Amino acid sequence: MLILSVLVGFMLLNMSLLSKLSARLFGKLVGKDQFANLYYETGRDRYFGRKGRVVIYSGISEASKIPPDWFLWMHYMTDHVPSHAETLVGKQRWMKEHMVNVTGTALAHKSDRAPCAPHYQRWCE
Repeated sequence: MLILSVLVGFMLLNMSLLSKLSARLFGKLVGKDQFANLYYETGRDRYFGRKGRVVIYSGISEASKIPPDWFLWMHYMTDHVPSHAETLVGKQRWMKEHMVNVTGTALAHKSDRAPCAPHYQRWCE
């Protein structure tokens, strides 16, 4: 069982390396975002005649690291490739800067009204 899990882990590692390598070799670099993620468009047509779109994450592969403008491009909602200058110009003063999902980390929000607070009373037994 241990050998099987090591083999599966090795295959997954190689598959991610192969996909990164194929994107860099055969894809066209389209852009880069503020998190240093690289966005590629593959040369071959996939999915109803559209070219494949690939992101190579900087650091840990976390889908919440994709900013909203690039999310639209990745999911074929727009063909317009966002640029950093356009992102700054189109930003309203009430908009917050995009932040990755921090759930489960030390940066996660901790409510002062959590169930373990001393003022909490159970309403049923």
